[in-house]
Amino acid sequence: MLSDSPLPRKRTEFGIWSRVFSPVPLRLTVQACFALFHVFLVWQLARHVAWVLGRAEQHVAAPAAVDGWLPIVSLMSLKRWLLTGQWDGVHPASLTIFLALLAMCAIFRRGFCGWICPLGGLSNGLDRVGRRLGLSWRVSGRWRYVLWVPKYLLLVGVLTAFVLLLSLPAIEQFRSMPYYVAAQARMFQFFAQPSGLVLLVLALLVGFSLVVRNFWCRFLCPYGALLGLAGLLSPVAVQRNPDACVQCERCSRACPNGISVHRAGRVNTPECVGCGECVGACPVPDCLSMRAGSRRVRFWVVGAGAVGVLFLFYFWGRATGHWDADLPQEMVRRLTRMSLDAGMGQ
Repeated sequence: MLSDSPLPRKRTEFGIWSRVFSPVPLRLTVQACFALFHVFLVWQLARHVAWVLGRAEQHVAAPAAVDGWLPIVSLMSLKRWLLTGQWDGVHPASLTIFLALLAMCAIFRRGFCGWICPLGGLSNGLDRVGRRLGLSWRVSGRWRYVLWVPKYLLLVGVLTAFVLLLSLPAIEQFRSMPYYVAAQARMFQFFAQPSGLVLLVLALLVGFSLVVRNFWCRFLCPYGALLGLAGLLSPVAVQRNPDACVQCERCSRACPNGISVHRAGRVNTPECVGCGECVGACPVPDCLSMRAGSRRVRFWVVGAGAVGVLFLFYFWGRATGHWDADLPQEMVRRLTRMSLDAGMGQ
């Protein structure tokens, strides 16, 4: 029931810095930094492809972090590692990043989706544009559950294919093909020279993201679905104090994933990305808080923890040889060019 009395003034966590260090601007700043990093990765990958094709003389290695864009390679590498104990030497960073994301989300909910993922940042930006234009439609009720189905069907299909159907000999055969070595370059060419169908799909995704809040992240991304399930293991969650709640529903309206926070006791759903926007929107002191068990934590701990886990795995990978590929330069160039030439000839 809505209260007729004025809402109590909420004490900020950072005093005069509360606007800078509130959930929305702080999260957008972190996402923007990682988005700029990915722009740098694309530039480096473009230089690598130019070297492979003989358009540049100076050798430029494909940045290892780009392996994180290869979820199919990650799943194959994971299965091969579990069955043989051998870490993939062609795309070693792929498995390192994949394990980092699983660990990150098991500790700090879907911190990758909420604080790091550049597609998540783009989705948030399109959502804000859509709301400014008056196009945004808030999906709620049964429609949410209906629209969640595709990403979980995709996830089940992918996991079934790679966990149950793909054999170790098939993985080894695929790893021996030039296409496997050239996976990063092939992906670059795919988006650098998109077909009409690809452009149409991208345009539709942008259009739906303007109308439906965070359309890709909420309803289509199978990677996010997997990380959301890992996030159910996290001890960190938003908790609501029913006695303090005035049912203003500001928390639910602020949630980028449309969770009915005002009805929950503990927000333990795979859709929660740990962004803290609901906590920042709540006007009532001690009503909503981020907690690890019974211990209260600041909302930014999720973001800082997610970034920290990512860097921890990065430094571990560099120190142990689980980051950079161990293939000779000329072999990489020859096999990648073979794959790219074959693709252009199709």
